[in-house]
Amino acid sequence: MVPAILAFAGVLASGSPAWADLVNQAVAAGLFNGGEVTSPEGAVSVPFAPVRRALEVAVLSVDFDTKAAGGDEVGPGDTLTYTIRVTNQGNVTLSGVAPKLDSLSFAGQQQQDAMPAEESEATVTLAPGETRDFKLVYTLSADNVYSAAGVENGVASLWSANAEGGAIEVAQAERRDTIAATPALEITSSFTFAEDGGTEGSADVGDLIVYRYVVHNTGNVALSDIHIVDHHGTGQAYEQTFDSSTYTGPLGNGAGQWNLTETTPAVFGANEDVKGDDAVFDTLGVGGIVTFIYTHQVTQEEFDAQ
Repeated sequence: MVPAILAFAGVLASGSPAWADLVNQAVAAGLFNGGEVTSPEGAVSVPFAPVRRALEVAVLSVDFDTKAAGGDEVGPGDTLTYTIRVTNQGNVTLSGVAPKLDSLSFAGQQQQDAMPAEESEATVTLAPGETRDFKLVYTLSADNVYSAAGVENGVASLWSANAEGGAIEVAQAERRDTIAATPALEITSSFTFAEDGGTEGSADVGDLIVYRYVVHNTGNVALSDIHIVDHHGTGQAYEQTFDSSTYTGPLGNGAGQWNLTETTPAVFGANEDVKGDDAVFDTLGVGGIVTFIYTHQVTQEEFDAQ
């Protein structure tokens, strides 16, 4: 995982609770001829130090669990686990202490009601100087993942803490993390005969074979300049390469022509083929599928080499 940036930011809130003195009231006592003798009361007050109710928050670690999406890449349903340390930096015991997620954004998109689960509802009591670590789990949505994948420090969180009993100073913690981009494509190839003039279902000289290449964006980021490179007849005398990126002729379904069409819209982002007059698909969004077609006429050279 890409290293994160951790920073602390000032005081979130402050309070000035009242305090009292430590009052001592003393008398001197003795006896005279069996009778008790006492002095007037002498009082002294020792001032207490001002009460300071203060917490400090630190993000110890952030872990992406990719088990839900079923792969190594981060996907929808995967979890983001924050380990948060809260320390009582004040001079009084605090109860009802728990971390609080003030904000969470993915590629600048602020999330609403994004408090993680598990220990988010747990509270503890901390004496001065005492520390407690919390684990809080956030489940990633498709929008979370696909908007931030590959964006450096695209996951931003700001943390503070709560305690019972009134105003409190909190040293906040900011954390930034990156969802790694995982570009990936799958291809499925097939063929049919547009013209099958000889042996049915087998290639004869002059037959037209339609090759179909179904390309699926299976990664978590959009991909550009999608094209096909098909090494035809590798190792044979008639070896050649069908490369859609070098095709300059018009799109069509005749011999030697390429064609393409969007098969499935993207689940995030958009499939876009701005130019539309070549055999390169401009942008294939996450989950998008595009189908390329190349029509080939069987040559005598190919048939003789069998």
